[in-house]
Amino acid sequence: MKFVLVFTICLVFGAMILETEARSDDCFCTTDYKPVCGKDGITYSNACQMGCAGIEQAYEGQCEGSTS
Repeated sequence: MKFVLVFTICLVFGAMILETEARSDDCFCTTDYKPVCGKDGITYSNACQMGCAGIEQAYEGQCEGSTS
């Protein structure tokens, strides 16, 4: 009986862990200002924030002609 209970608990928590790892909407970045230009032509405050937006980096620094 104890084995069935432990096995069931492991299955439930295992499923919860897999579900948590599959989520990608939880993205946390610092607010450090190290501007990077994304391939979308938008200047992001730092590479982490650009990555959270799902954009690849074009180059470091502000985008040419960008005011943001």
